[in-house]
Order: sequence, then structure tokens, then C-alpha cells
Amino acid sequence: MKDELERLCGNCHAAHPAEPFQSDFAICLNDPELEPYLDDILERQDFSRCQDLVLRKRFAWDREVCDDFDPVEDVGEEWSPELTAKVMKLAEDGDLTPETFRQAVLEDAFDRTDWSSEPIDGYVRELKESKTLDAREEALNPFGFFIAHRNKAAFDALCEYLRALPPAETLEDKALRIEILRQLEVTREYRRELALLLVEDLLRTASNNTTRGWYSEVFYFFERRCPPEIAEEALPPMLDSPHFSYRIKTRVRGILEAASFERLRR
Repeated sequence: MKDELERLCGNCHAAHPAEPFQSDFAICLNDPELEPYLDDILERQDFSRCQDLVLRKRFAWDREVCDDFDPVEDVGEEWSPELTAKVMKLAEDGDLTPETFRQAVLEDAFDRTDWSSEPIDGYVRELKESKTLDAREEALNPFGFFIAHRNKAAFDALCEYLRALPPAETLEDKALRIEILRQLEVTREYRRELALLLVEDLLRTASNNTTRGWYSEVFYFFERRCPPEIAEEALPPMLDSPHFSYRIKTRVRGILEAASFERLRR
């Protein structure tokens, strides 16, 4: 297999995707200008502090190698059984190329990563430093991935981010909250904490034409995506609060009645 791999940067240990997880371009980990950011890049796939530098330094995977070429096939003994089987199948089918080999290595590394314990500090920092709605929504995207892989630190960090936001008053505030909910609800594992958090946020959110969409999203969560016993635990404080109108409380009572019926029907 060693003779089949060309002397291309994509076949070198020092080559790394120029974006989180996968990219059409690579960067060289031996580049001294990138050295201050290697912990962020390798441990957290976080490029937020060096985006401009990476854009300037990136190159095509099929670039001709330099004198420091360190071929990836030298780590063959460390391959997982799954990667070995995949590469052998590619070779048997005549499909083994630098591109398919690199893709197989990336997929194997992805599958073997314990995303539940992956550090998320860099993603939290990027989210907090984002100023516009578009930037915030983009910074939120990795959280859904980590939460879906049972990364409790990502879930907790996003909950704290929502708690720290000022009360919703604008359409942008509403849109941001809806995107946060979309990321938080990707797994059923943390439904109770999420339900309590949503009620907590409504208790500080005025109900008006601007925030109506946020109320609707929260109620839809309780109606369609929340276990009935959790809804019965989380929603009653809304009925006791003078913060909510008769119309809102009627909606809450309807959700609780449906939840009670569903729980008893089981």
C-alpha cells in the first residue's frame, strides 16, 4: 500500500482539514505560524481565533509535498480494524486513491472520537463573542451536534447562555431563542432540564406580538416533544403566576390536560 500512495500533501501526517472535521482544503500542522493555535485546532476543532490565517495558509490536498513529508501509511499498525477493512475493500475494488484513502481515515477518526467528552470551551467562546444574529446562529450549529452525541457540557453551556440573555423584546431575540431551542432539543435525554428552562424563560418574557412566535415554539415543544410527566412537572408555575394572561393560562391548562390523558393512557 505504501507504493500506491503518491507524494501529495494529503498523504502526509502534517496535513489537516482547514475547517472543522472535513474540508476541501488542508493546512500544514508543521507551519510555525499555526503553532499557537494547534491546541484549539486539534483538541476542539476550533478555528475561531485563526480563521484569517487559515484562509491565507490553506492549500489543495493534492499539492506536491515538501522535504518534511511524513506518509500516513507509516501508522498502519495503529489502524482500527474498521479502517483496515475499509482500505482493503477500496484496494480490492480498485478504488484506492489518495482522496478515498484520506476520506476513509477522516471517517474512521470521526467514528472513534468520544464526542460526549469533547471540550467545547472554544465553541462557547465563539458564541459569546458573536454580535450579529447570523453570526450567533452559525456559532450555535456545533452545539446541536455535540448535544446529539450526549455531550452534557455543551447542553449545560447552551442553557447558561440562554439564561444570561436579556429578556426577549425584539424579533431578533425571538429568532435567537428559537434557534437555541432547536439545538437543545436534538436529544430526549435532557428533556426535564430543558422543560424547566423554557418555563423559566417565559416567566421573564412579555407576551406580545413580537414574542408570540417564541411562546408558540415553547408550547409546541410541550405539546409534541415533551414527555407528559415532564410537562406536568414544569408547567404548573405558569398557572400560579400573575405574569400570564387568561389566554396563555388556558393554553397551558389544555397542554396539561392532554399530558395527563396521555400519561394515564399508557
